[in-house]
Amino acid sequence: MLDTSNVFLTGVALEALSQWSSRLKAFQQKLGKHFARSEARLAAYDYIQALLSPVERKNGWQMAEQVGYSNPYRFQHLLGRAQWNADAVCAEIRKYAVEHLKSETDILAIDETGFLKQGEQSVGVQVQYYGTTGHLENCQVGVFMSYISDKGHTLIDRRLYLPRTWSEDQSKRKKGAVPKSITFATKPQLAQQMLESAFKDGIRPAWFVADEVYGNDGSLWWWLEKTAKQPYILTVSKKQPVVIGWQRYQAQELLPQPDSQLWQRLSCGAGSKGERYYDWAKVPVNCDRSDGFQRWLLFRRSLERVMHFALPNLQIA
Repeated sequence: MLDTSNVFLTGVALEALSQWSSRLKAFQQKLGKHFARSEARLAAYDYIQALLSPVERKNGWQMAEQVGYSNPYRFQHLLGRAQWNADAVCAEIRKYAVEHLKSETDILAIDETGFLKQGEQSVGVQVQYYGTTGHLENCQVGVFMSYISDKGHTLIDRRLYLPRTWSEDQSKRKKGAVPKSITFATKPQLAQQMLESAFKDGIRPAWFVADEVYGNDGSLWWWLEKTAKQPYILTVSKKQPVVIGWQRYQAQELLPQPDSQLWQRLSCGAGSKGERYYDWAKVPVNCDRSDGFQRWLLFRRSLERVMHFALPNLQIA
């Protein structure tokens, strides 16, 4: 533990700051090769510095002021007009993150988030579900992939969700400069695209996890099991149909009784108030085992008896 009362007397903070600065410069140099022009490359370095700064609102003006610019025009040029490959930069960041965070218990997690908008010009914007408020809002929606290990976690990929109102409207596509290669894809399909990209780069996590948006898409399960051969845990709705033997059930019908011996109390990790305990139970359901997988319904019961349903799939050794 670092003794903050003595930090500057011992020079520990200065040494840590020097190491952090050196590592940041090394990281910037890895990204530099993706920017042909020096102006864009230097603006990208400054942009990273601004993102890492304590500025409360990361808008153009405040980020520009943080790094000593008189206006945000250089950042606007970098993000809107400069020539560089965002996918190549993303791949470089992903490679760097995995090199430093890799462990035996890695997890890839996918989730989406919304970005509130006032107008209708931003690509993909429309009135749609906004998770922060739980209501329909005028927003963009992005699907993001996180890499998680016992060493830390970070975002390593992203996709903008393009609704049909955009993907099938040629005037909107032209005005928003949407590439012809971009077509409509559901959020689970965007998740699959990111997983395929990660697997291609040699990333093979112990688990893939996602919420109900992805768990309710059976084609994603099938792809994970048959093509990717990737163990997963996906949240599903209480009405999710499953089969045991020759009998079809909804997930809620297989919920063990409160006093069942199937329930086990386990921690899912430490929180701000200590260990976070839940009761867990699993029920095996039908699965094609030819590829060495078993499928269960996993039930999570909070100590206040709020139920959650998940479909885990584990490869049998």
